[in-house]
Amino acid sequence: AEHLLEPPAGATREPPKPVPITVPAQVAAEGEVVTGVRVGGEAEGVTEEQILLKSEGFEYVPTALRLGFPLMFKKLLGVQESTGETLDYRLRVYIYELMATPGLGLPITWNANGVETLLPPLHVVRSDGVPFTLQDWKCLTEFRDYLDETYVEPERVWHHTPLDFRKWIRIFVNGRCLDRTLAQPEAFPDLEPCLDRRFPLGMRVTAVGVSKAELNGRAGNITKYDPAKGRVGIEFAPPFGLLSLKAANISIAPEERAKRILDEIEKHGKKHSASLRGE
Repeated sequence: AEHLLEPPAGATREPPKPVPITVPAQVAAEGEVVTGVRVGGEAEGVTEEQILLKSEGFEYVPTALRLGFPLMFKKLLGVQESTGETLDYRLRVYIYELMATPGLGLPITWNANGVETLLPPLHVVRSDGVPFTLQDWKCLTEFRDYLDETYVEPERVWHHTPLDFRKWIRIFVNGRCLDRTLAQPEAFPDLEPCLDRRFPLGMRVTAVGVSKAELNGRAGNITKYDPAKGRVGIEFAPPFGLLSLKAANISIAPEERAKRILDEIEKHGKKHSASLRGE
């Protein structure tokens, strides 16, 4: 199992030096329609939407900047005024945690009455235009849950680093890959592609939605990865041969992937048990 970093043996539990926050000088996707999520009240829930990104009204999320990606929130005050929709207490507290800066607390615009301030629904996007999906949101919220369950309160922010968050993404995606109904398990693929888990070596997959029409529907075997480009090397029968495809252009049977991963876990467990017995 993978775990987040712990202090080395014999080390004190003094907090590490704060990770400097760099606020982007400009909103790279200003004026564009981007994929984001709407975080709503209990009845409305969280939904994925296409959102027009105009920097007016959007604010950077300090915790996300510390984790290594430029997330922005926009409070939908008009919706709250017209419908009364507000976030439930637990979600409200989490949003405040995301907006807080260690040693400084919340921005004044978010702290009228402390955590008792009612929050309207939010639009959530990335300022760089990279899609922010429901799976990304789930990954982010479960990261908070993991830290809450594993560390005492002062130590949780110690893990608000790009390194630990990327490690968490792998843990999250590994679990999602065991879902036999989920075709494309991913979260923050630009930060941690997790291609080796999403597309196990040797598995047979199908090309879909590629510009070379005659390749669509063809099956091939996974042979290699290019994590930097988010691509997977697939060996097709002649005349195509070895081609590099984007993850979005690969169809894989999720039940076969889950079985392959579980078989690997079982095999590893048997080897570990044998080594403990000295076999």
